Amino acid sequence: MWKKTENPTALFKTTHRDKTGGGELYAHQIAKEFGRCTDLRYYVGNGGGLHPDFATYHHLDTNFLFTGSDYVSDVLIGCSHFIPPTPSGRHRNIFVTFFPNPEHREEVRGYDTIVTCSKFSAEWVQKYWKKKAVVVYPYIDLGEYHIGKKKRGSILNVGRFFREPHGHSKKQHILIQALAELRKKNPHCHLVLAGSVLSPSDSDYVRYCKDVAGDMGVGEAVTFYENADFEVLRELYAESEFYWHANGYGSDTPYETEHFGIVIAEAMASGCVPIIFKGGGYEDFQTFQWTTPKNLAEKTHRTIGRLQVDGAKIMRGWGKMNRQFVEEHFSQKSMAEAIEALVKRQ
Repeated sequence: MWKKTENPTALFKTTHRDKTGGGELYAHQIAKEFGRCTDLRYYVGNGGGLHPDFATYHHLDTNFLFTGSDYVSDVLIGCSHFIPPTPSGRHRNIFVTFFPNPEHREEVRGYDTIVTCSKFSAEWVQKYWKKKAVVVYPYIDLGEYHIGKKKRGSILNVGRFFREPHGHSKKQHILIQALAELRKKNPHCHLVLAGSVLSPSDSDYVRYCKDVAGDMGVGEAVTFYENADFEVLRELYAESEFYWHANGYGSDTPYETEHFGIVIAEAMASGCVPIIFKGGGYEDFQTFQWTTPKNLAEKTHRTIGRLQVDGAKIMRGWGKMNRQFVEEHFSQKSMAEAIEALVKRQ
């Protein structure tokens, strides 16, 4: 084992390169923090460097030093949705997972530490791999989000548009159904759906959502933002009263639920009132939860009722509380301290 005064070498071995979603952001945040307390090298399993838009999209400093897969280091940090790399660190082997694959129990046996992004995922690491996981939350820069002048009855959802069963569908069509129910009592409410569209099938899903909105008579009350840049998203967060989240609704397996949901933290940092599906990593957040689209509409309606008297004051109070929660739980400082502790662990 190296001395604590030394700077150990580390290899971050990952397959995350091709997309710019929350999982990829988490992976590279982890790598960046390991780079602060180790002499880090970076290996991307599918070749090349990072996605060309990655650093710009996430406002990250990604000046990683790349190396080959045969580089031997004091610490190996493996990070993959797929088969974990063979543990090869001389002193420490750490595997980062968003959610454990039960088929990889043997592959992770040689890792002395498992890191994951939520309490929910940690519970399934214990069930599937019989290992205790360390929860290290993703972080956001609180300074990049602000509370703007809220539009009355405005509801936001942020997430890639793609149809089930491909990955963790954000279920935007379910939110449209909930909006139709909500507008029976609150006809002023309006839903904004913002997300990336990366393939023809994604575009097909957007058209399907628009058809659902039209068929349910709320077509004029739903606005779509496709591939919006960060500045646009930041303003949408700032002006929205509510944030709805449906990932996990109707899912048959824990893998298909929301393992964490960084967009929920972004909404909280912007003073939104999140109402999220009660499944997956919802326990990591201080929010309202829903179980069915009708229940989502009912909870939103009741919350709107609370805002009828002195709503601006109530929203300011919630906004302050939510930003404080984000600062305490989902900050760069918290992740840095957790990673440094892992490196120093004897």
